[in-house]
Amino acid sequence: MSHRIESLQNDWNDLGQLDPMWAILTEPERRGNWDRAAFFETGLVEIDALLETLRLLGISINGERALDFGCGIGRLSQALARHFGIVDGVDIAPSMIQLGDQLNPEPERIHYHVNASNDLALFDDGTFDMVLSLITLQHMPRALSAAYMAEFVRVLKPGGVCVFQIPWRRHNLVMRIMPRFLLNWLFMLRNPGVPRAQMFGTSPARVREIVESVGGHVSSQQQDERAGANWQSLLYVVTVDAELA
Repeated sequence: MSHRIESLQNDWNDLGQLDPMWAILTEPERRGNWDRAAFFETGLVEIDALLETLRLLGISINGERALDFGCGIGRLSQALARHFGIVDGVDIAPSMIQLGDQLNPEPERIHYHVNASNDLALFDDGTFDMVLSLITLQHMPRALSAAYMAEFVRVLKPGGVCVFQIPWRRHNLVMRIMPRFLLNWLFMLRNPGVPRAQMFGTSPARVREIVESVGGHVSSQQQDERAGANWQSLLYVVTVDAELA
């Protein structure tokens, strides 16, 4: 395991032990007091809205198997299981996966995996009808998120669809040029004892370059608010042609 991946895993494993629901959905007023039912309800609402977006784009999905990349404790995995026969959730943090297993309502259909490598080698080519990754790639160094984007396309079935979100730049010019060590220091002042979930952006042009290099197509990109008020974020819909898969 590379030093960067090991560091990322340690940070998120600590966050999973400290306050997993708030680490995933960092609403200030919810720190330490997320209601479990309300937390998982957000996943149901989000997946229903996402599938409606795909429907409006004219994209139909086979409901056999889906991948939730950066699954945390299963907020979206459980929601996906309402629409897919099998759902695999992948996360870098053992603490998140452990709690996900404990809260798993359907272990025969929802399977969680710890993955601490820069690929998805635990899955064969063309395994999934849908790959989903929200509020995850933004916390990875760019080289690592690029590797995973390519892997998303690889594990899609012919005709499959991948949806992922990633920011590309900060709204505020001062925040854009501020050194990362200073941002980290400010965070630690405001949140003593809490590991920092760092933020990274990738330009739309670079995302398209990565996706197209492995045979995928960006069918849609839409403005997205998941990265928070300080970042400009996009939601990408990527498809794979049957003849290229």
